[in-house]
Amino acid sequence: MKKKGKLVNLLDQLEDCVNNQRHLTEKAEFEKRLALVSRFTYLLEEEEQDFVLCAKLALNQQLPWLK
Repeated sequence: MKKKGKLVNLLDQLEDCVNNQRHLTEKAEFEKRLALVSRFTYLLEEEEQDFVLCAKLALNQQLPWLK
């Protein structure tokens, strides 16, 4: 699988985590995924980069994710 495909998969996993509030309950696993995605933000579209930043904020501030 190419890098972009792996990133899309990781982004989907992050989205599933925040939608199910797992960034609040499974912090270590969420941080791992976030760190992986963050290494390749230069490959992401602007909207995807914004999502990653918001996910980091939600984790750091322990904020619930509102759909």
